[in-house]
Amino acid sequence: MVKVAICGVCGKMGKRIALLATHDKDVEITGATEIKGCSLIGVNLGREMNTDGLGIAISDDLSDAIKKCDCVIDFTVPQATMQNLEIAVKNNKPIVIGTT
Repeated sequence: MVKVAICGVCGKMGKRIALLATHDKDVEITGATEIKGCSLIGVNLGREMNTDGLGIAISDDLSDAIKKCDCVIDFTVPQATMQNLEIAVKNNKPIVIGTT
């Protein structure tokens, strides 16, 4: 099982990745982040996706969310991606970047 943290989880691609992950028995979402000030910070990701049982609160801090994951998936904006890349490197985690 691959454990992922999704950055930009409330955007179009982040939501799609999260939805696909919930339907894949080989993927587990262990972290979900969004930009500071987002109204969904602290909200259960499962509630937002109409999926029970996720138990993942949307956070604005990748440093905390990265601890339980095997890989980071980033669909944010360039400035946030650079910060997320630094955190991933510091924590020795691979990162998939989909930011344009």
